[in-house]
Amino acid sequence: MAQNLRTKIYPIYSPARGVVKNVQAPFLDPRATPDAQNVRFYDQIVEKRTGYADYGTGTITGVPIKLYTYVKEDGTEYEMLVTTTNIYYNNSGAWTSIASEIGADIDNRITMCTMYDAGNFYLCISSNDLTAHKWNGTTYNDITGATTYAPKIMLPYQFRLLMFNLTESDTNYPIKWRYCAANDFEDWSGTGSGSRNLVQGIGKEIIGAVPIKDYVGVYKDRSITILDYVGGSSIFATSVHVDGTGLLAQDAIVNLGTSHIFMGNDYNIYEWNGGWELVPIGNSVWNYIKDNINKAKKERCFAVPNFERTEAHFFFPTGSDDYAKTFVTYNWTDKSWSINSFATGYFTGAGNTYSSGVERTLLGSYISSTGGVKNYDYSSKNDGSEAISSYFTTPDVTIDKEEYKIMNKDFRNVYIDAKGNDLSMQYSSNEGSTWSTADTDTLDSTSIYNLHAYNFAKAVRNIRFKFYNNTASETYAVRFVGIEHKERERK
Repeated sequence: MAQNLRTKIYPIYSPARGVVKNVQAPFLDPRATPDAQNVRFYDQIVEKRTGYADYGTGTITGVPIKLYTYVKEDGTEYEMLVTTTNIYYNNSGAWTSIASEIGADIDNRITMCTMYDAGNFYLCISSNDLTAHKWNGTTYNDITGATTYAPKIMLPYQFRLLMFNLTESDTNYPIKWRYCAANDFEDWSGTGSGSRNLVQGIGKEIIGAVPIKDYVGVYKDRSITILDYVGGSSIFATSVHVDGTGLLAQDAIVNLGTSHIFMGNDYNIYEWNGGWELVPIGNSVWNYIKDNINKAKKERCFAVPNFERTEAHFFFPTGSDDYAKTFVTYNWTDKSWSINSFATGYFTGAGNTYSSGVERTLLGSYISSTGGVKNYDYSSKNDGSEAISSYFTTPDVTIDKEEYKIMNKDFRNVYIDAKGNDLSMQYSSNEGSTWSTADTDTLDSTSIYNLHAYNFAKAVRNIRFKFYNNTASETYAVRFVGIEHKERERK
């Protein structure tokens, strides 16, 4: 005689903690996912990531290296782009060259900052391959007094322009730094100017220098030093705060003002607030980065933030690629990681810009030997004309041995609370080694969450589920996953 069989819904919380690669599946937090691609995690939901669209018109020559917002004294805003051959500004939507044949190198990144002098704001531009130049919105020429200096990094600090890792008259001094006289960034020999060598701290060269709070964090390849303004005859003081860990690549850092998020020389990602300790925030994706990054091209790693979305994207070349098409994203509000990859083209540099009241995450692209600029705009449903292939998996769900062996429980039906377009489901009973297709469901609405059921039956003790969408111009978002356990009929 058949029994009255019981069913029960066991919730699997939406994997809002993001991708976690450093914990074995049986021990994974139920809010995390062991595997995902091209999704965003935020506000306790998982969502197919957005893509990019072309940004600006005009022919771009060379490999894009960096983008930057330069603001003049009258409030005029310029979005700037530097490639290996040219310097451009966005002129009413068109990328317009202001300098050509600059001879930059993709492995020696560009530095840009804004300085004030005699009532004007100037854009300062340089690299180890390009001597220090300035642009006032009209004229592009050398910085007077620094015509033989080609610094890797420039930044304004305490009424001075600071230069780090200098090439002087074609000779590189990797731990040297210079500062101009106060209130005159073209006076490099007068009272109050000078130079020093950052001999303290492990490392052979200065990789980056980024403001933090009231100080400057100076990054070598294996240490971090605080540079502080003290005035008097000394003017500046330096103190090593972190020894043994430094910056992997010049542009692989995001400045949050009171802290930095950066990719370290060991390929992990850290947060540093200017103190004496680093917080390793990238442990969840560290093994993924180490296993996939092209270490021979590590100088080409770069990062770009979007402050409105509280996300930092870290790009790195993988396999034998020369440039990046893979990136990991950190949401610093939700403390979650995701892994992403573009299907077509490579990306070589980036910049967070702000003009006309709009924040943009701009990427320098290099597709079929042609340079361009893309706006990773959080609204495009495709990567240009390419569909985004997106999926996420749940953690393994395991039935208690007693329930499985004695009570004869198995899996019946999966429920999701979701919105969007089509969403397909697969299941795996061997921790993701192989997958079986269960069903594809058309979601009711792109704006309202509704409960949807995927019907299947499987008598296994351990199972995980994959949800995916690979269709152009479609999206999805999921905030809850539940699975039905049901007793098998017993005679």
